Amino acid sequence: MFDYLVVGAGFAGSVLAERLANGSGKKVLICDKRSHIGGNAYDHFNDDGILVHKYGPHIFHTNSEYVFNYLSRFTEWREYYHRVLASVDGLQVPIPINLDTINKLYGLSLTSFELEEFFEKARQPREHIRTSEDVVVNAVGKELYEKFFRNYTRKQWGLDPSELDAAVTSHLIPMIPANRLAIAESGVSARLDVERAAGVGADAVLVGSSVSASSDPTAAVAALTGVARMRRAG
Repeated sequence: MFDYLVVGAGFAGSVLAERLANGSGKKVLICDKRSHIGGNAYDHFNDDGILVHKYGPHIFHTNSEYVFNYLSRFTEWREYYHRVLASVDGLQVPIPINLDTINKLYGLSLTSFELEEFFEKARQPREHIRTSEDVVVNAVGKELYEKFFRNYTRKQWGLDPSELDAAVTSHLIPMIPANRLAIAESGVSARLDVERAAGVGADAVLVGSSVSASSDPTAAVAALTGVARMRRAG
């Protein structure tokens, strides 16, 4: 018999299960439609011994010493500085767009407060937000849309932003404010929201994977492959 049944072995489910099991001495069963733990952060070694990120690579972000120390119980770390640059108008500039991007692209020296004013002047309000183009143009205007978003979105999706639902690019707005130090996990990869990270992990009876993080801060820590004792349902 189990004390708790948790549906979903992604970030939220694994965190909750570990805390119930190790923090409160409870016996926990996690069920999920997938055949692995870790949600979209899951990775595995293929037949050639290469570590494959099944759902694409992820990066772990945190400025919380508490979170870092907790996860250090389960993994080793490699220091890694994430720098994504786009070639725009002959310049290499950070993307997603942030303060450094605008200052370098336009030869300005804006502060973070002035950046908000810059976007407000550049934006072209759309009365009805239906497409991805509407989202971006409404937030930052047509010029930045053409320079950064349109071709990238067409390459990523094979469709023009005007053909895509607003939800596709809504997560890119507003712009992130600055370059951040990122630490790449050596095993399972995970991406955490800085302010929502919590000091919990995974070592419970787990089945399957994947549940999206909720507004609860305990939803923000990765399930770590190899830490959990897996038991398949049925």
